[in-house]
Amino acid sequence: MDTQTIVNNTTESTTGSTTEAAPDRPDRRLLLTRYLDAKAAFLLENERLCEIRLEADSEKSRIGEIYIGKIKSIADGIDAAFVEYKKGLVGFLPLNQITPDLILNRNHPDKIACEQELLVQVVKDPMHHKDATLTTELLFSGKYMVLTPTRPGMRFSRKLRKDEKSRLLDEMNNVLDNLFGERDVFLSRYGLIIRTNAADADFMELFYELHELFHDACRLMTKASTREAFSCLYQDAPFYRRILRDQYDLPHIQIITDSREVYDELQPRQNREEDESVSASLSHLSEEEKQRFADFMQKIEEKQEKIGFNPEGRLQLTLWEDESFGLLQRYGIPSSVEKALSRRVWLKSGGFLVIEPTEALTVVDVNSGKAASKKKVPEEFNLRINLEAAQEIAWQLRLRNLSGMIIVDFINLEEEESKAELMRFLRRELKKDPVGANLIDITALGLVEITRRKKEPPLSEKMKLLRQNKEQT
Repeated sequence: MDTQTIVNNTTESTTGSTTEAAPDRPDRRLLLTRYLDAKAAFLLENERLCEIRLEADSEKSRIGEIYIGKIKSIADGIDAAFVEYKKGLVGFLPLNQITPDLILNRNHPDKIACEQELLVQVVKDPMHHKDATLTTELLFSGKYMVLTPTRPGMRFSRKLRKDEKSRLLDEMNNVLDNLFGERDVFLSRYGLIIRTNAADADFMELFYELHELFHDACRLMTKASTREAFSCLYQDAPFYRRILRDQYDLPHIQIITDSREVYDELQPRQNREEDESVSASLSHLSEEEKQRFADFMQKIEEKQEKIGFNPEGRLQLTLWEDESFGLLQRYGIPSSVEKALSRRVWLKSGGFLVIEPTEALTVVDVNSGKAASKKKVPEEFNLRINLEAAQEIAWQLRLRNLSGMIIVDFINLEEEESKAELMRFLRRELKKDPVGANLIDITALGLVEITRRKKEPPLSEKMKLLRQNKEQT
């Protein structure tokens, strides 16, 4: 029997039992571990692997890091600048994403010029022969919201329901009034994007996160005035904390790790250090407003102590300590990963998919395979296979982290009504993808076009690199 400890402020267990999922919510489990000597996160829905995140110790992602960069050249033909953001590392920066306020030494008042220094954030790591992609639209990401100093106003995730948006708007107005005095003044200078994860967040959680993100932003601007070019001013959260932050339904996910180090790292942090950035972040307030802020913070801390509140204390965190039966084996991760690297994916009906990634795009071919129609109406049979294939394609795009242009060759359908039903179903399945996948159209040849946002290399490339590294050690 495995020995486990579940930490969620209310539950302790030594049996390995899990929290029962709500009827309309899949049972979701997040495994935080190591795989092929790399940091790894495996997300399962109803015991089926749906998402894999890997990060080799030697290839730390720089996404989210903010630097003082220096413009090395400007390519007018593609409306972009090439910026050296770290000594020897150059990134691609579209000119339309340059915020004038973030240029630090504006030696040409009316134009962007070489040797100018500016604040840039990495949004994409270098990939193949392409440089990193940069932006000056800085983002400070939290679990519930994203703070941006360059896009004033408050926006909400499209995945939030109307009633959730209405409740969160009231909560955020209350937070802003208490934290900054006047919400309209704050929103005229800063922007907020309220994430899907905030759907169940309460006032205290929203307050503490905005308080922390705002201090991060103020701390960075204070550093920027005194640091030299190529300095790194801000780093994103470590891998495992970043994984937790990016989960949209975190309070309802059972998190399991077989690493004591990771378990300790993810424990709620009771004491947060405050530094000179606190006073710097409040420098725009009058003495009366500063005192009101201090009084309010004292009340919040008293309430926190009274109810035992901790902004990170809602995790269902489990430590797996059964040495005789490993965590990866318990959930069949090695075999699931190998299947995710295979060209062929079998469907329950006997049909199958053939997935062929290429340099320019990914091609998916739908085949009826072993399935045979015993009916006299092949249209119904073909539609049923296509609907099953559409659901599996949406799942495989997320599992394999395929991105860019995806072309799908479904089994031919004759009736327009059948085609419309297939497209509606596929669009609904793609909306479940947190990365963002879009159904574009059907071509004249009957091929379906899908695009998916690229955040990281596909699983196949990650695994190839990890195996090469393991062979060399």
